[in-house]
Amino acid sequence: MRILFLLVGISTPLFAFETAKVLPRGVRSLIIRNVNTTVQTKSNASGQLEPLAEPLHQDLTFKKMIANETGTRRPLVAAFLAEEGFGNHESAGTFQGDMRGNVHVLAPIFAYGILDNWTLGGAVPFFQSRMNVSMGFKASARGQAFVNRLHKPEYNLTEAAIEAGEKLNDAVGQLNDKLVKNRYQPLKSWSGSGMGDTTLVSKVRLLNRDRVQISNISGFTAPTGTPKSSDVLQAIPTGLGVWGVFTGWAVDGYLRKDLFVNQYAKYTYELPGKRNLRWATEEESIEVPIQDTRYKLGNVMETGVSLQYEAGFGLLAGVGYLYTQKAQDQYFVTDPQVKEKLESGTAQHAHMAEYRVGYSTVPAFQEKKFLAPFMASVEYKQVLASVNTPVQNLLSVDLMFFF
Repeated sequence: MRILFLLVGISTPLFAFETAKVLPRGVRSLIIRNVNTTVQTKSNASGQLEPLAEPLHQDLTFKKMIANETGTRRPLVAAFLAEEGFGNHESAGTFQGDMRGNVHVLAPIFAYGILDNWTLGGAVPFFQSRMNVSMGFKASARGQAFVNRLHKPEYNLTEAAIEAGEKLNDAVGQLNDKLVKNRYQPLKSWSGSGMGDTTLVSKVRLLNRDRVQISNISGFTAPTGTPKSSDVLQAIPTGLGVWGVFTGWAVDGYLRKDLFVNQYAKYTYELPGKRNLRWATEEESIEVPIQDTRYKLGNVMETGVSLQYEAGFGLLAGVGYLYTQKAQDQYFVTDPQVKEKLESGTAQHAHMAEYRVGYSTVPAFQEKKFLAPFMASVEYKQVLASVNTPVQNLLSVDLMFFF
């Protein structure tokens, strides 16, 4: 029996509506960011949407039924199926499933103005995730004919054939038994929590004019989160498992004092990694060896443009467009079938729209009309189109304090 690896990855960006602004020297800020998303569909290599559980929708052929038998039982079942006219590639039925992921991220983001044009910041996200999974099996007409054939008393059936029919009636249980036997967790609902990857950022403002500001944004991510699991197929990872370094630019062009256009671009280089992975192929994804494997995740390019409004009375608003592109992962393995399986579907890109509304007391604080400076905002990111990516619209609520 063959199933595809799920290894669902759901990303949660920590920074949004980028600007070229930096904190004044000696000023600190703390953002409490809450991000929520639900995902139940994903895009394939053609950009078409399909259920997240699509890898579970697999035919159980009579050939796979034979392969699941061991010892002397395998030739007995094969002989019985051949004698009764059941072809190896005929489907005995189809596995069906439903998956729905929910992710909540709480991310404190701290920043400090080292100099008037230099700010350092860092973020440590914490994840609470759940993947709801349900599975079933629907026998085909040929599968039902096989079961019916086993119950006719006038035939002298072998014990092996009868037990094969009983297994067909419990196909989902047999699949989970096979997974557990090979040190997987069974395919059922999963929940987990933990720290994500830590991000450290340096922002240096290189140009500060009335009409334009330009900043360089550089930093790195540390693999403090939990990467994709090889044993829990439905688990949602909280990190990439490798170090990453990034650099980029943010340009603010002011149309007037309270209205500006931001353009930014960022490039992230993912450092090579090494860990134990299952060497699956298209033919077999369960009974496979586990090998210490070197790999290089694809680098990521992000770019975006936004129109942002910051009114003198405190209103914040914005609308923008984001594009992300991730190159294909590379796995340094000798078996071409394993390499193809590991790298399949790892090249990704997505187009997103983003919207923001909020309120800031900073103008009122500067005029000594409010006791403390802070900002509160709500942001929404909507996937417009994507390839090989879970479709996850993100709702974020930010509280930002200055001190």
